[in-house]
Amino acid sequence: MVQTDSMVLKIRYVQNKDCKDIYDWRNDINTRKMSNNTELISFEEHQKWFNSSFKNIKRIILICEDTIRNKKIGIVHFELNKDKALISININPKLRGKGYAKECLSASLKFFIKDFQNCRSIDAQIKKVNVASKKTFQSVGFKLLKQDKELFYYQLIC
Repeated sequence: MVQTDSMVLKIRYVQNKDCKDIYDWRNDINTRKMSNNTELISFEEHQKWFNSSFKNIKRIILICEDTIRNKKIGIVHFELNKDKALISININPKLRGKGYAKECLSASLKFFIKDFQNCRSIDAQIKKVNVASKKTFQSVGFKLLKQDKELFYYQLIC
């Protein structure tokens, strides 16, 4: 747990009870604008992905919670590939713009690195229009590696 002046942040692994919240956040219009897949997905498609995630040892999904307000802040998702991981974050649309993203990302990285000590680097791909994510990832130590027409490619050495 991480305590700040305004919240106590808890990081935990995703559970079945999180399926509907993650589905709603994923289909939020602003989430879709910043995602690789901008299409709406059905709940059935989401359930299939969500349930397969529990069996996929290369997929780690963490939930960030504010235990004082009893609110789910967002998810941080890691896709493992040997000693690397690709990270993404999605903040609960109702809580965006309140300064939670940096704390959630920072605490999730610490949680992940502690449990996956063989990880050497974590990569992030951020759409150029996603200024908030760019600032958040930079604020926790990610460095810009390269960019193309649509994406910034960042990396954090574990």
